[in-house]
Amino acid sequence: MNVQRGVIYSQRQNVLDGKDLKSTIEKMIGEFSESTVLSYTSPSTYPDAWNLKGLVEYLEGVFLEEGELTFTRDDLEYMTQESLIETVHSLAMEKYKLKEEEIGEERMREIERVVLLRVVDEKWMDHIDAMDDLKSTIRLQSYAQRDPVNEYRLQGADMFDAMIDDIREDTVR
Repeated sequence: MNVQRGVIYSQRQNVLDGKDLKSTIEKMIGEFSESTVLSYTSPSTYPDAWNLKGLVEYLEGVFLEEGELTFTRDDLEYMTQESLIETVHSLAMEKYKLKEEEIGEERMREIERVVLLRVVDEKWMDHIDAMDDLKSTIRLQSYAQRDPVNEYRLQGADMFDAMIDDIREDTVR
């Protein structure tokens, strides 16, 4: 929990200090693009077996306009996970740059700070509550012949990773 707190407070302090978060946001966009594509595809199957419809619907709920991303039969023939990640990342970066041009660079940096601070605070408070819930129920693991301290650490780490993914997604959104 102390390590997690350090990570969150460090990120929060960068926001409060007014640091330029553009590179952080761009990194989040790249990580979001990759993790999203990987969750809808599999390296061991062909593109026609991937859930591309689900991927497109999900991305339309995040940053794409309806019909902005479509695939032809020819696209599927040569598509790889890497090329799809690059396509999604390019579209996301294009939207990001258009938004920055629309509202101005200085205002965009301020909006990034406000959004990131709000998202980090909200997710962190939810995470603290979830960790308290976990703490109150973790002793039941001993009935399953598992070390409660180890289980708390493992489940807490998984919950923290999920929180970081949620922060990334909400910020990109």
